Amino acid sequence: MPRDGDDKLRAEIRSECKLWLKIENKASQRVLEKLGFQNDIVLRNYTINKGQLRDTVLYSLLSSDLMS
Repeated sequence: MPRDGDDKLRAEIRSECKLWLKIENKASQRVLEKLGFQNDIVLRNYTINKGQLRDTVLYSLLSSDLMS
C-alpha cells in the first residue's frame, strides 16, 4: 500500500478538546488540571443558570500539550 503523504497528513492534523465549567466547580477543575488541561480564561457573566449570570471557566487540551 502506498504511503506517500501519510506522515505529512498526520503532522497537519490538529486536535483539541475544550470544556466549559462553572467557576464554582473546583473538583472538576482539579481533575482536568491533573489530566493536563490548561485553564485558558475566565468568562465573566457568560452563562445564565436559574435566572442568574454565572462566571464560566474554559479549559483546553491540545495535541501539542500531550507531546510535551
